Amino acid sequence: MKAWHSIMVLSVALMGLNGCTPTRVSDRMPPLIVPERWQNASDAEPASTSKDLSQWWKGFGDPMLNDLIDHALATNHDLRLAKARVREAKAMVTVAESALYPSIDLFASGGRDKRIDRVIGVPGPQGIQLITPTADVVSGGLAARWEIDVFGSRHLEAEAAVAKSAGTGETQRAVQVGLLAQVATNYLELRGVQQRTNILLENIEVQRERLRAVQTFYKAGLVNDMDVARQETLLHSTEGTLPVLTSTAKNLIHRLSVLLGETPASLEERLTHSMPLPATLPTIPRLLPSSLLEQRPDLRLAQTEVNAAAASLGAARADLYPKFVLSASGGFGALSVGGFPSLAESVYALGSGLTAPIFNAGRIKAHITAADARL
Repeated sequence: MKAWHSIMVLSVALMGLNGCTPTRVSDRMPPLIVPERWQNASDAEPASTSKDLSQWWKGFGDPMLNDLIDHALATNHDLRLAKARVREAKAMVTVAESALYPSIDLFASGGRDKRIDRVIGVPGPQGIQLITPTADVVSGGLAARWEIDVFGSRHLEAEAAVAKSAGTGETQRAVQVGLLAQVATNYLELRGVQQRTNILLENIEVQRERLRAVQTFYKAGLVNDMDVARQETLLHSTEGTLPVLTSTAKNLIHRLSVLLGETPASLEERLTHSMPLPATLPTIPRLLPSSLLEQRPDLRLAQTEVNAAAASLGAARADLYPKFVLSASGGFGALSVGGFPSLAESVYALGSGLTAPIFNAGRIKAHITAADARL
């Protein structure tokens, strides 16, 4: 008997080691060769491995751009939705990790029981009534349950939840990076269009002066009508460009209003007045190719998705093995009959259970196949 007991313990331990072995991501990922330097980089230009780019737009030195970006970070609807997804994912991590610990519940119940029985067939129109004394029953206590994660299913589910939470964080980061780029691009394009408009207005004024001069020369007989027509055509062509630039500026303001979650009218009051382009440009850091790849949100998101898929595959495989549960409860019970003093006693119970899959119509294997395909 002891020999069989030892064999069973050893078998369970070996199965646990096999089930707890996670799928290694490195076994599925092909090797990635990253160059140590850029192809056209000068040997005299040292490359750094890290650079703080969290506030790159401040390198332009434009207070209006800084204000627009701060406003976009606070009010953009897509970014707020991404932040909500991050909060949701973090909550799901707590849900997954809670399965690793015992659960304790409080229970309580109470009731009153009174029975009235009639004995039929004895003398009397309605028989004899038998009334039992009133009984009051009260009970309460605590109940605990713990699923022992022998084969690592719960740990791997928690690991997958952590990876998915990290993925939602990278998604938020990608939304934020795209938002900042769109705000800065549209703002700088707007300032460029406004500068072109100013130059165009100056050209129109110069061409009008020339037209007046040519008309004066024509009246004096110094030029012919072709010269006047040529100058008028040039002026009309230049003036025809003005509505295009005006419409482009309005479209850019409308784009910014969408990004900032404002109405175009409120934003036009701040951006209609022409301002020069930023006098300074941000310094482009000389990063290594590997460092640049590490900062891309899409690649970091892909890495978290691979980690989550690997953990989900391990959790799906662990469902093939038995599950062990420990349970315990303790409390009290009291009974009072017919107004007599109650009889109270303490009660407790300890138990354990095991469940193992036998037939599930291929559900577990299908989950494994699906998880392996995602990886």
